[in-house]
Amino acid sequence: MTSPISMVKKNDDEYRPCVDARYINQHMIEVECRLPSKYEIKCLWSMSEDETVGKADLCNAFKSFKVMEDKQWISGINTHLGDYISPRLQFGYKSSSAIYANKLRQLLIEFELDKNLVINYIDDLAFVGKKENQVRSWVKFIQLCSKYNLPINLEKCQFQMKSMDFLGQTFSRFGMSIENKKLMELQNLKVPRSVSELQTSIGKLQCCRAYIRDIAMLIKRIVSKRNVLPERELLEETWKEIQSNLKETRTLYIPEKKDILIFEVADFDLHPEIVDTKVYVMKDVKKIVQVIERTLSSSKRNYNKCELELLALENAIKHYHGYGHELSIITKSTAIEWILLDDILNQNDISRRVMKFAVPIILSGVKIKIVNDDTKIKLSKIRYLETNNLPSYMSAYEHDELLEDQKNNSLINMIVESWTDQTGTCMKKLPALLRNGTDLTETQEGIFVFDNKPIVSKEYLKRKA
Repeated sequence: MTSPISMVKKNDDEYRPCVDARYINQHMIEVECRLPSKYEIKCLWSMSEDETVGKADLCNAFKSFKVMEDKQWISGINTHLGDYISPRLQFGYKSSSAIYANKLRQLLIEFELDKNLVINYIDDLAFVGKKENQVRSWVKFIQLCSKYNLPINLEKCQFQMKSMDFLGQTFSRFGMSIENKKLMELQNLKVPRSVSELQTSIGKLQCCRAYIRDIAMLIKRIVSKRNVLPERELLEETWKEIQSNLKETRTLYIPEKKDILIFEVADFDLHPEIVDTKVYVMKDVKKIVQVIERTLSSSKRNYNKCELELLALENAIKHYHGYGHELSIITKSTAIEWILLDDILNQNDISRRVMKFAVPIILSGVKIKIVNDDTKIKLSKIRYLETNNLPSYMSAYEHDELLEDQKNNSLINMIVESWTDQTGTCMKKLPALLRNGTDLTETQEGIFVFDNKPIVSKEYLKRKA
């Protein structure tokens, strides 16, 4: 029993033989493997001194491990030169990655390199922590490789770097973003001409969905149904939107240990296809940690708004529970606050569906506050946020655009004059809407707003339209 092989191009433009082991994988047992989540990697980065990290690369990593002689027949391959059996662990089999990752973690622990010092994601390794700890970790890792004959690819290793490309993402002091090479690849994707091309493109986009705006909604629009491409016009229009969003991808903030993570569900209509939950930290401006999109099945779209908000919150909080951060929910619904009270667990008149979503949130110990115009929201013992100064939905780019627009806006100058003028003469020059609603005019993040909406010029609106 042998498997065919094919040559796959790697990132360094070299080729790797990959086994097509689909038939054998049907009969192989899965091996469990605990891999670090993206958020764990972010947390460990934030603890690194001066935000520096290192990265190690092993040559032919899987082939460093030998397979037991009586099991080597499984790795049989057929080529145009004949059939062969490999005595080494091969990439492509269902259990190969888990076997390798578990064994490598076992060796790292043997050399006292725990997961707080070295992150291993299968064969990718990152060194974090204080500088002196990183140096000691490198020494121990080199000793490990020497003892077990694991070849290191020094050309690809990085030491004391301010930014690092890891798992298709770039980590730096600015946050987490898509790796530049990966982003260029996505931007160069052509409109798919077949179902297989569409599935391949969607798979590549899904890997970076956290950084691309509205990607879940756009993918849902063009996903192949019954193995048939969507209409050409719809596909081209959606692809144009995806490429447009790829020009302004998100940079996700890496939270520090003391930061309070705030969860807020974006507004949605009845029967939505997708519900978004923004996870952010409030500094001088809102710093987005993650935007978690939950695609809803046809049955879940019929949930009421309260149930949908609980579903979205429960889905988001489970990603962050247990990492030592204080969690807080901001909501406009008093029903959500009432449902998430501790004593609701003792009530019998709550639906099973609501209890299913509410119990995990309650057990996570998250704080919940209602957004009102006349109250303050307490986020910790020493920190308060004015509700009318809650972080807006604008990105840093839009924030700068608005600031620039308002600098030369004559209406803004009139508002400033009316605030400073004690005689009330300047107030009379204002439009009636602003004159009668002075209590609704304020500044948020340096932007002049009326009723929580930024005041902009006609030219700005035309440009945005």
